[in-house]
Amino acid sequence: MNTTDDLEKPTRERILAESIRVFGRLGYRKSSMESLAAAADRSKQGLYLHFSGKHELFQASLRYYLDQGLGLARAQLASPGQTLSARLLYAMEAWFGRHKDTFAADALDVAVAGLRITNENGEQYQAVYRREIARAIAAAGKETAGSAADIAQVLFVCGLSWKEPGLSREEFLARMALCIKVCLREE
Repeated sequence: MNTTDDLEKPTRERILAESIRVFGRLGYRKSSMESLAAAADRSKQGLYLHFSGKHELFQASLRYYLDQGLGLARAQLASPGQTLSARLLYAMEAWFGRHKDTFAADALDVAVAGLRITNENGEQYQAVYRREIARAIAAAGKETAGSAADIAQVLFVCGLSWKEPGLSREEFLARMALCIKVCLREE
């Protein structure tokens, strides 16, 4: 369902935002140009004015989603007045936690399709995310259980647990909070 804010977005951005929701709910294989068009309040032909087909729309949607995630994580890491632990937790939620709302458990073929189809295949985005986490840790000057890059890698690996079946967003965030606490040697 579109909100007023969604209707004010430029057409291409709205198509991308709605498409990632459809891909996340149905998976790549089950998503059709018809279902993608309907979600964006467009005709199928209207989608073809912006994208040559499902393949191109998927690539652009995934890129859009990952760009948004990096932007949200960066904003959380730069939050003034927050402890390092809080900034890291909010950045983990911005990057990983939102996947719980976007991707259905039976639609995770999106990740496989993303690796197979996209040139960037997510690795570049993941590397940038880990660098941003490491930069925030290093800038805090806090003694940790390892190097800033090592801690960023551990947090990233812990973040991948969002895919665990039956894990709620709240349980995911509790795990991440504990992981951060251990990595930062907090009591």
